[in-house]
Amino acid sequence: MGWLVQSETGWSVGGEILSIALTKAIAEITSQLEEYRLKQLDKQETRKEKALSKEEREGAIQFLEQKDLLTRTNELIGKSGVIGEETNRLLMYLIFTSRKREHPLHVISLGNSGIGKTYLQEKVAELIPEEDKVEITTLSENALYYFGQRELQHRLVLIEDLDGAENVLYPLRELQSKKFITKTLAQKTPTGETKTVHIKVEGPVSVAG
Repeated sequence: MGWLVQSETGWSVGGEILSIALTKAIAEITSQLEEYRLKQLDKQETRKEKALSKEEREGAIQFLEQKDLLTRTNELIGKSGVIGEETNRLLMYLIFTSRKREHPLHVISLGNSGIGKTYLQEKVAELIPEEDKVEITTLSENALYYFGQRELQHRLVLIEDLDGAENVLYPLRELQSKKFITKTLAQKTPTGETKTVHIKVEGPVSVAG
């Protein structure tokens, strides 16, 4: 439905003209945002891994070489503030630590609303170094494609709520199975020409939701 608008060139259907103008404007803004994001990706540096001191490394090796490793680990998880859920908290922690392996594990917490799924994931995730995890509240369809090429590699991807994230499940599965995702975009050059840009985001990743 539109309305008639009179201009110097005569009468026109104002609603349709406005709709076309808005569509073009949104497309242009989207193109500019994608171009800006790609430029930012080019500037990103590979994240720096935290180096353990000699004392920390020796203490870690000593802890790992003692008997009943899983039992002692679970006890420390409890002392950190993760109360109850002894089996689930240990299982989740082991899955989170698998992010360093070539074939990481993944976890989805299922249950009725309000039983503590998000709380458990958040508390166990606090035991993972900040530089090794990415916490996401909501995911748009193209969100995963705009990380740096190795920004997600061997990281823990924490998704607060998978409900309503159907559009992002495909690239998420590709990151899990193929260990990389790719996307081809059309980008305008400063001279106004259009060029094809191929972006790639590499895994592997450990996903929790």
